[in-house]
Amino acid sequence: MKKLIEKYNNKESLLVISSYPLKGMVYGNGVGGVASFAKNNLIPLSEERKIVVLAEILTKPEIYEEGNILVCRIWRRNFPGIYFDLIKAVKKFSKIKHFEVQFEFSLFGELIITGFMPLFLGLLKLSGKNIVIVVHQVLLSLDSLSGHLGWTERTLKQKAFSIILRLYYYLLAINSNKIVVLEPAFKRRLQAIGIKDDKVSVIRLGVDRNLIATKKEIAMRELGIEKNEFVILVFGFLAWYKGSDLIAEAFTKLIQKYPSKKIKLILAGGESLTQKQKPHYQKYVKNLYSLAAKNSRITITGFVPEQKLKKYFGAADLVVLPYRAFMSSSAVLSLTLSFGKPLIISEELKGWFEGMEEEKNLPEFLFFKANVNSLALALEKIIFNRTNLNILGNFSYKLAYERDYQIVGKQYSNLWQTKEGIQKITYEKVITN
Repeated sequence: MKKLIEKYNNKESLLVISSYPLKGMVYGNGVGGVASFAKNNLIPLSEERKIVVLAEILTKPEIYEEGNILVCRIWRRNFPGIYFDLIKAVKKFSKIKHFEVQFEFSLFGELIITGFMPLFLGLLKLSGKNIVIVVHQVLLSLDSLSGHLGWTERTLKQKAFSIILRLYYYLLAINSNKIVVLEPAFKRRLQAIGIKDDKVSVIRLGVDRNLIATKKEIAMRELGIEKNEFVILVFGFLAWYKGSDLIAEAFTKLIQKYPSKKIKLILAGGESLTQKQKPHYQKYVKNLYSLAAKNSRITITGFVPEQKLKKYFGAADLVVLPYRAFMSSSAVLSLTLSFGKPLIISEELKGWFEGMEEEKNLPEFLFFKANVNSLALALEKIIFNRTNLNILGNFSYKLAYERDYQIVGKQYSNLWQTKEGIQKITYEKVITN
């Protein structure tokens, strides 16, 4: 262990604090989208420098190498002493000056733990570290998330938390050297609360073009799906803001209208790792399972292991993202493009295409309003129109080339430059609005 630390403890290395997948894996197996995102971005970056990842403990504390990346599993989510454990690990790599922190609410713990993140960043900055924080979620108001949080709409509590949220983002900004967000819309939100333009860079969420879906016939047979069934896939944790209930209700409405049509809905995911202990969420999931139990054409798979990922996407004819809120760049959208699958998405996610070449030529049937009637109608337009389905498939393939992780991952290297032998953060914008 001492030799590994010495090998990676140098001024040219990068230290990353993030969730991270199990050894040898990239997706699934008890970690969320941030873990896959981090690994996909760090692999191309590791071709240029050594990288240390301080990751969560999944089974036991351990340290191991994967290529040019040293993974140290040293922190536990929601553990009161999490920041002390991180500081202790940082001291072991005292020569490393360049830090990248992957941040998502609830990633490191609940409200109190998350609240101390700006202080932790500030201590790192005061000790001479250059801090780049990758903020996965930017939401300045909780109005669109009342159902997800289990709150009554428009309460004083909700207004108070929205104010605190804005202050929190500002504290993240002043306690870091640079903020990276994944969409131009998120940069504008941060600018709206006084964060300077040159403090924020936009680097789009990447697409893993190395993923190849299982052949449809094989995938359907191995998953026990009948031949000639039109398979609708919704991938990811069950959640109100992701519209899991919307798609289930819209699908139920559709099969009531067309009882003889061979269609199937697969909700490929289980309970949210960060929400599952909360009473309002448990009630939400219970109602969702109850709705699925009444209809044999709806399947809720539970957690999907990485080895089955290619099968579910291979079996899918159409992927649906019925999100109620645009607060983060969708990892599911990235996966869908990786596999080249046709997709339709809620209008709330239109911002995902901002600034792209295709923005003015988006298929009109790509979007639907985040309600049951609009979604049911959108499904009908695709299921009964093969031409529309093919257009969406071609659209996905085209977008995948623009967001290849090999390109996007290396854009992060532009955040660190060497000048006269001293590395420092550069404030050049990676992608401008």
